[in-house]
Amino acid sequence: MPNPLADVTAILMAGGESRRMGRDKTQLPIGNKTLLEHVLSQLRDNFKNVILSVKNKSNIDIEGIRIIPDDIPMKGPVVGLISCIRQSKTDINFAVACDIPNIDLTLVQTMLARAAGVDAVVPKTHDGHIEPLFAIYSKSALQAMQHVLDCERGQVSRVVAHCRTAYVALGPNTQLRNLNTMADYRTFIAD
Repeated sequence: MPNPLADVTAILMAGGESRRMGRDKTQLPIGNKTLLEHVLSQLRDNFKNVILSVKNKSNIDIEGIRIIPDDIPMKGPVVGLISCIRQSKTDINFAVACDIPNIDLTLVQTMLARAAGVDAVVPKTHDGHIEPLFAIYSKSALQAMQHVLDCERGQVSRVVAHCRTAYVALGPNTQLRNLNTMADYRTFIAD
């Protein structure tokens, strides 16, 4: 059976400032790995192409992973998306924030099934919250991303407003776990 993820590039967004966490969240321990290694291992196991988006390359070197620094430093995740999608070898890309510790592959496959004919596929909670950093983006979304960067202060949540976007509804008890604060992290580790 063919792997539906084979022709998709996974982009791990790891260029944030970790302001709410108070320290570099990519280095938080999850078992015997860092958070970055924990998420990367899930992506490597399921995607042929994996890109790591970082604010600057510095001395990061991870075997088998393409590392793409932001084209314009300190401008947020939209720049990271633009930088990586431009260099992606595939039209379809799955972007995920490094602070989403568990990749729900069933949800990713559901989103991929909705990707034909749209620029983006984004999960939406029952109360209307979207998660633009656990989303599918085609290269056709680049124009909207550039517009948001140039005209709307680069808020990643605004990208989908300028794209042909399909939404995948999350059930009332389904939410993507995101480790924004130390309290979020402690709760995740305790579970």
